[in-house]
Amino acid sequence: MIELLFYKRIPVSRSSIFYSLVHYKDSILGFGRKNYEGHIRKIKVIGLDDNFNIILEYLEDLRGEDPRCFYHKDKLYVVDNYCNDSYLIDYDTKRATKIPLSGKNFVYISHNNTLYIIHTMVPLSLYIFDIEQNILIQEYRSKEKSNKEYRGGTPAYHKENNSYYGFGHRTYNSNQGLTHDLYYWEIDFNHVPPALTITDIVQPANSKTICDPTSIIRIKDQDYLVTAESDYPWSREQDYITNVYTIEYIPDPIVIIPIPDKPKKTWKSYFWSLFHKKSS
Repeated sequence: MIELLFYKRIPVSRSSIFYSLVHYKDSILGFGRKNYEGHIRKIKVIGLDDNFNIILEYLEDLRGEDPRCFYHKDKLYVVDNYCNDSYLIDYDTKRATKIPLSGKNFVYISHNNTLYIIHTMVPLSLYIFDIEQNILIQEYRSKEKSNKEYRGGTPAYHKENNSYYGFGHRTYNSNQGLTHDLYYWEIDFNHVPPALTITDIVQPANSKTICDPTSIIRIKDQDYLVTAESDYPWSREQDYITNVYTIEYIPDPIVIIPIPDKPKKTWKSYFWSLFHKKSS
């Protein structure tokens, strides 16, 4: 069972949203959409300490919006998560490689030096992408009926053996209007084809109506989830929030089923058993 506990809000600049955090060399970098007003396609880069305080704002911007970030083959990649026109940006060289897939919010899994991309969660549509050769191959597509409510969020993070985990967002209409809820997922490559498990979770007590997960970062043996939140759908004048939650892994309760005692033998039952044996 997963429980998310509010830790703090990161005071990023106004109208700046969707910050993804990652360790880089001896620092922590954050990549965020620079401005939600005016549809400016720029990614802002900030530096943070290990308590999520902003200590540096880089002058250089990257091209893109709603970024994610992950490592593959020891290289840091920043995702320009623009709908129908996404790119992977090598942070060190700034080389951008177009991802030939429609949509956005893909899930990136670096497994055994192979980059997998989850295009859709339901059905599970899984691709292999060779960045150097710019070759995309569909690896697997499950047969479930399409459910577009479940969308991507964070990249994949290694759990154990050949399994990975992350958070996504579920988009639907509720009494509050358009709603984005967090959900938890795991994918296990020990199975052929890989097995994906999606789990709806209890939303954090103080989370907003729109709550999208962007990244997970471990600091001093504690895992944190970073989110992009707002009271109303995007692209309007409002307070855009970057929150941090601790991720608490709570073991599922073990249900103990008592074993009934064996019935005690009485003289009556004893003679009845003897009679039953003779008669049979």
